[in-house]
Amino acid sequence: MKTILTSLFVLVSVSLFATSPVVSYPSPKVYTVGTAITSLTPSNTGGAVSVFGTVNTVGAAGGQAQSLVFNANKTILYAPLSQAFKVNKITMPYTLSLLAGSGARGSADGIGAAAQFSQAFGTAIHPITGDIYVAESDSNVIKKINPTTGAVTTYAGIKGRPAPQDGDISVAKFSTPRALSFDELGNLYVTQTGAGAIRKISADGTTVSTLVQTTTVDGVTTTYFTNPWGMAYHNGFLYVTEVGSTTAGHKVSKVDIATGLVTVLAGSGTLGFADGTGIAAQFSGPRGIAVDANGIVYVADYSNNKIRKITTNGAVTTLAGSGVGTVSTDGIGAAATFRSPAGLALDGMGNLYVSDAGSQLIRKVAVDVNTNANPYSISPALPVGLTLNTQTGVISGTPTANALAADYTITATNATGSSQAVLNLTVNLTSGLGDVLTNPLIVFAVKNSEIRIQGEVGKKATATLFDIQGKMMLNKTLIEGNLNVVSTPGIKNGLYLLLVKDNSGSQMIKLLVR
Repeated sequence: MKTILTSLFVLVSVSLFATSPVVSYPSPKVYTVGTAITSLTPSNTGGAVSVFGTVNTVGAAGGQAQSLVFNANKTILYAPLSQAFKVNKITMPYTLSLLAGSGARGSADGIGAAAQFSQAFGTAIHPITGDIYVAESDSNVIKKINPTTGAVTTYAGIKGRPAPQDGDISVAKFSTPRALSFDELGNLYVTQTGAGAIRKISADGTTVSTLVQTTTVDGVTTTYFTNPWGMAYHNGFLYVTEVGSTTAGHKVSKVDIATGLVTVLAGSGTLGFADGTGIAAQFSGPRGIAVDANGIVYVADYSNNKIRKITTNGAVTTLAGSGVGTVSTDGIGAAATFRSPAGLALDGMGNLYVSDAGSQLIRKVAVDVNTNANPYSISPALPVGLTLNTQTGVISGTPTANALAADYTITATNATGSSQAVLNLTVNLTSGLGDVLTNPLIVFAVKNSEIRIQGEVGKKATATLFDIQGKMMLNKTLIEGNLNVVSTPGIKNGLYLLLVKDNSGSQMIKLLVR
């Protein structure tokens, strides 16, 4: 039965990756000549489109989430907030709401906001029931949440008793439970910071046992884990990150759930940063971890402010992040920045979601390799001054000419297929022609390719010249109280429009050049 379930799980995961994009843009949009637009970012509910390593910010987490987990159909992301003492629910593409927790520190069962959490860290989804499980680290208990009602109950552990103890679930104890992960049969695994162990709760919820722990044989102590933090299950193995100290931990290990055998997948065991294979690689406080259907491992390298990728043979590369940890900026690969990335979750469609704890944001990283270096295209061309980023699909810029309402078709392509979105855009000459300056400026007629404008005292103004079709010819900031001479070399005879704006209003003046 286990083999059948595992095979089914892998097949479902693979099929999720083989998904065409489904993109859309907010529409219609009306813009004004000379005014920068708010960038338009495509929404994609299908397979990833962006170039590998592209990082986008998708929304606020509501606090510092140390772990993330998707529900089975990848439509809802759950984020337990360690310092906000609650669990948030994020409905895709991105609507934030409270699932459970009052926001006040405590540990109490209840429904929704009536429940209380204390340092909620790891989280996992039951593969059959869909219930959400949360490790409450400093209360030493595991909580269970009904995703429909928000009802919170204590599932395992005894509050305030840190000494680990196996046995019947009614008497079993945990010491600082941190990360949680289910296998396909419903067994729940728990990383335990206290005593550096991995514990197991049986699928029927009756028994707690120890899978891995520090042992002493003939006076020799073997420590398998120093401060284990994140954990993810894949195909019979648990993948575990260790935060550690300056001289221990800082690696990613692989645990065989059948035997308890621990092997190091990557990391030297000392704090640092280096790409490489196996123990030649270095991490600094790795936390969140996720594994895709092909066994590729992704790690939130917390103190290095980077997202790392590990192949099945232990080869470590940096997927995204410059290492600068003071800001969170979007970009591709090393052009992006993170602030203490913590939790990770894969959506099965080529995207890795990251809880950027330091900035309390949820970020999205494209991990599906798109062979098309410019996966976005548009037809017809956008109005003059607006541009489409062919790698990210973002539309930005400042329109410089008016444009009648028209439909623009954006095509997004990945390795599986393509999707088209229609965006209706209009660019108007100005949005403020109904206003009139309180003290209209004095404008002299064009002579010898010059426009002479008398600036007002105490007024900061700009003058913009358009041709009769609305194309911007020039833009100039006027000097207060001075006669401004605006040179227009090469201007042709004809009718022009001069828009003068200051903080009190605007005026449009017709100028005839002859």
